[in-house]
Amino acid sequence: MQVDAITLALKTYRNRNAEALVDVSVRDGNGNPVPGAAVVGAWSGVVIGSDSGLTGSGGVAWMRSPRTKSAGTFAFTVK
Repeated sequence: MQVDAITLALKTYRNRNAEALVDVSVRDGNGNPVPGAAVVGAWSGVVIGSDSGLTGSGGVAWMRSPRTKSAGTFAFTVK
């Protein structure tokens, strides 16, 4: 089992807050999605914190960063 892809998207709001949304895709050794896998990671850059989620039937877990009004880079690292 391994992380196949990490996709991060930025969402902004009218009040100038922003947050990042991350999708983490987990696949087995044959390239098949792994449902029910625990994904644990950490936010860094403009926000700090840990996050976790379970993959759904398609092998993807999604998480949302804390919101911030600060400018900078959002990063997510799977542990």
